Amino acid sequence: MRITLSFVLLLLVPATGVAQEIYWVKVLNPLDLCSEGEVSHAFVMFSGGRYHMWYTRDTGSGICYARSTDGVVWEDYPDNPVLRVGTGAAWDCAVVSRPSVLYDGRRYHMWYTGYDGEHLRIGYAVSLDGISWTKEAGPVLDVGAEGSWD
Repeated sequence: MRITLSFVLLLLVPATGVAQEIYWVKVLNPLDLCSEGEVSHAFVMFSGGRYHMWYTRDTGSGICYARSTDGVVWEDYPDNPVLRVGTGAAWDCAVVSRPSVLYDGRRYHMWYTGYDGEHLRIGYAVSLDGISWTKEAGPVLDVGAEGSWD
């Protein structure tokens, strides 16, 4: 009985551990977003029945926004960028890029890279609609003191 039971268990283990293959279909229509420059570092999430995408322009002027109902055809927000570089000598006055966004059911939270021409830092902004953002005054992850590893 013990031998038979072991044999049956050995037959069941491979059947439950079979990995499913995922097949991707490449859509041959590049996204035509932002009339100026190339786009990169896109972050996409599905919320409220549609896809939301925040992305970076190569101009570094800010983080842009687009939305889609199917994830293939995108509508670019007309007043991009939605998160602009800081003014004057702000810690993010040269470039803002590489957004990561989380929606908690009430607000959108964005973490992004800011650059002042010398140092890269991580910033944080919050929004009710994913379009109008309020930045924290300073970076949430700053460079270390002189002589530190970073």
